[in-house]
Amino acid sequence: MATFCVVGSLNMDFVVPVPQLLPHEGETLLGSGYETVPGGKGANQAAAIARLGGSVCMVGKVGRDDFGHTLVRNLANEGVDVSGVADSPCARTGCAFILVSQDGTNVIVVAPGANHAWTDADIRAAQAQASGADVIVLQGEIPLSVNVAVARAARARGTCVIWNPAPANLNRELLALTDILVPNEIEAVQLARAVAPETTSPQDAARALCAAGPRAVVVTLGKDGAWLATHAEERHHRGFTVAAVDATAAGDSFIAALAVATAQGADLPEAIRWGNAAGALAATRHGAQTSLPTAQELALLLAKG
Repeated sequence: MATFCVVGSLNMDFVVPVPQLLPHEGETLLGSGYETVPGGKGANQAAAIARLGGSVCMVGKVGRDDFGHTLVRNLANEGVDVSGVADSPCARTGCAFILVSQDGTNVIVVAPGANHAWTDADIRAAQAQASGADVIVLQGEIPLSVNVAVARAARARGTCVIWNPAPANLNRELLALTDILVPNEIEAVQLARAVAPETTSPQDAARALCAAGPRAVVVTLGKDGAWLATHAEERHHRGFTVAAVDATAAGDSFIAALAVATAQGADLPEAIRWGNAAGALAATRHGAQTSLPTAQELALLLAKG
């Protein structure tokens, strides 16, 4: 069985449904209550891989507080190996503040907290923890220096590196060490402008980023599916039509399903199909880790087309 290691963030999410995504300047916007939901891109992706049957360890940082204990316990309950999650004596657990509109779209503000409190010893431990995995998954809510160090170690072993650059922050070395880069359409354009300033479309961005190092760039397009660019082809992959209520963690579900399918030997088009289906399923439920699909749910949607 393939093994996975997710090196990334753990956050407690505060989710607020709102009638419109952002208040105007000086305006107070009333939401309809709020929920606290375990999240963080890294933790979401680790939990999503576990839900899909993958053997996965999580490497990250939390604070010595109730939120940190809750996040670690939640991942352990999902079947994730949490031996690589360290606590920080000087930083609080990261939090994300998520506004969700009536059509399921969202905006997110992250307060990183312990996610940015990595020491040199933490980085060495992350490299050691990741060294035994078949697939490494990275995101952008932890310091780039951590991602680069882990990717270097992974490349030395021939391990597949999947990088989800969210939020967008280009590092050319990390780009060159990445096998599959998975930004959304906004992140793709932001990243690509660092290597091709004239970039305006996700398709152009995928092409420019692919030329800069990865063997493949997969740009997620929400309900419209995904765009694949490799050194040999470019192609649109349609999404699945669902009744979306909350897009939170849909991208994380996409990443997890893509990783699991790739580890099982699927080619990129089929892996993207898995990703599109998993992302669609996550969008039909509220919250982050509460919305992640199971392997059975994914198989049922894939079977429908």
